[in-house]
Amino acid sequence: MFLKSNACEELLTFILSLQKSVIGVRISESELTAEIQPLMEWLETIDKWIDEVPPIEQPMRFGNKSFRVWVDRVRASADEMLFKVYPHEGFKLAIPELNHYFMDSFGSYERIDYGTGHELNFLLFLLCLFKLKVLSEDSL
Repeated sequence: MFLKSNACEELLTFILSLQKSVIGVRISESELTAEIQPLMEWLETIDKWIDEVPPIEQPMRFGNKSFRVWVDRVRASADEMLFKVYPHEGFKLAIPELNHYFMDSFGSYERIDYGTGHELNFLLFLLCLFKLKVLSEDSL
């Protein structure tokens, strides 16, 4: 049913647009658009937080439990940071759904694992920003 839905078609179209936008483009020669800059700054901030949350010494078969400390920190800041990405009053209504996709893009809090479904959540987060006109074709 999903494979024949408008949502699936929109997602695939978005993925193809992303793919086409990077053909022949070097990251080192690309400049961030003003639209994407606040999001990149947020991602850089939460990336730095990884260093501030050291791994817990534990026997490990799967992920380290300190992941949950980092996720809790990201979750605590997510509403405020999302609003900084696009500080318009009407945007606040979209934040709960955006937060769901964004937070699920880092992996499973319970299982401390990561897979393609989590990557898909980040794509859906970006697609939502695109549909909300936070991101444009130029920022892809």
